[in-house]
Amino acid sequence: MRKRLDFAFALLAVLLVAQACDTAEECPVCSAPSDRDAACPIDSGGGGASAEPAADGGPDGMADAATEAGCEALDACVDCTGHGECPDEACDPVRGVCVPCIADGTGCADDIGEPVCKSAGNTDNNECVECTQSAGQCDGAAPACDTAGNTCVPCLTGTHEGCSGAEPVCKAGATSSDNECVQCTAADDDACSDATPHCDTTDNTCAPCLNSSHCTDHDAARCNTLTGLCVSCQSSSPDCDSVPGLPVCKLPEAECVECTAAEHDACTDDTPYCDTDGNSCVACTENSHCLEISAARCHDDNTCIGCTQDGDCTRFSETPVCDEPRGTCVECTLDTEAQECGAKACRLSDGTCTETNRGTLLPCRVCEADSECQSGSYCIDQVGQFCFWDAGAGCADTSPGYRPYSTTSSTLTSIDGYESTFCLPPGTVSCAAIVSTENDTECSVNTDCSPSGQGSYCPESAEPREGYCSYWCDNDYDCPSGLVCPGGTYCQ
Repeated sequence: MRKRLDFAFALLAVLLVAQACDTAEECPVCSAPSDRDAACPIDSGGGGASAEPAADGGPDGMADAATEAGCEALDACVDCTGHGECPDEACDPVRGVCVPCIADGTGCADDIGEPVCKSAGNTDNNECVECTQSAGQCDGAAPACDTAGNTCVPCLTGTHEGCSGAEPVCKAGATSSDNECVQCTAADDDACSDATPHCDTTDNTCAPCLNSSHCTDHDAARCNTLTGLCVSCQSSSPDCDSVPGLPVCKLPEAECVECTAAEHDACTDDTPYCDTDGNSCVACTENSHCLEISAARCHDDNTCIGCTQDGDCTRFSETPVCDEPRGTCVECTLDTEAQECGAKACRLSDGTCTETNRGTLLPCRVCEADSECQSGSYCIDQVGQFCFWDAGAGCADTSPGYRPYSTTSSTLTSIDGYESTFCLPPGTVSCAAIVSTENDTECSVNTDCSPSGQGSYCPESAEPREGYCSYWCDNDYDCPSGLVCPGGTYCQ
């Protein structure tokens, strides 16, 4: 009884894992462990496998019946259990069916150049190809895998896989198998650098130059397109066009320079002349090139600087004299005053002739140069420029000839550089008040004589000098010669 139960349980287990197979063609191999090498017997009526049970109907007969039932009704039969059962293919060990190939490459033959099994998600659709990846599958002359066609190719465009060293760029061919490694392409000219920065797309090589615009050295400004090398110039243009600041080809030296004697017109703007010794553009090579009176001399360094002698200025008709302290060409100097200005004075402050004759201005008269003042007086800036006596011989308080200039100044310097003390008007009296008094200027109010606050006075009716200008005084010597100061009032 126990043996029959064991048999029943075994039969039930087979029923749970298989489906029936009908023909030997569909199910040539039995997958039951005890019958792996035996063919499934097939019912002549197409109803599946059959076998005669044991004569005694005992346990052995029951086992034969279980085997028959398993092969007939429970699909214990499969296409294959090993690769040898699938000619020119491989056995899928999971499903027990023959497929084109499996992941370990079984089914793919090395001798036909497709040793790799490409998985398609369903093993029935697997296919043999050259490669699915570069590493370990492609080498030699075709080290990269084109995964679009699953073929080994020389290199891949875009990533340049397969290329390195002196030929790092992949150039596309008619097909990926025609790709080739080169130094550069038009799309990948950045692969060129250093001494060979330009890509010659005719042969995909890096070169120093393709045209003369790539050559910028003064002694190698022309591109030899046959060799791709920068060589010396043969002519100014176009050979030197790309050399910054050196547009002229100097022969026989064959180098680019700023200018030559034959091509001096290359010099312009602030450096319009060619120094042929150094083939450089400069501001001047001689004095006549210097056009400013403040920079009339051409220095040894070919720049215009200030004059040092009259000869530097003689070409300037209106300013033919050199004011050496200032280094500028002027109309006159103290030494050339008579020669250049005639009877007029030379205004040393700007080197021009004034409209006033030399030595004619009295003290307190407006002046522009020392030489305009009478001998012994100088042009001093005292709220305006006026002539005043040099105080070396005393002023009006001790030397009546200098009336009314009774105040001795501190040390002053005249407008033309003479340094001394000088005799100035008394107190708060201005030169305008003194001049209007000396000139007997008629008045009706004080301001007719000088501006308000400058000491002038217009005497009232019945006073001495009635109707004529005067000014307030303290002493007789404060008044012009011929006038007195009675009782410290005003000059009369």
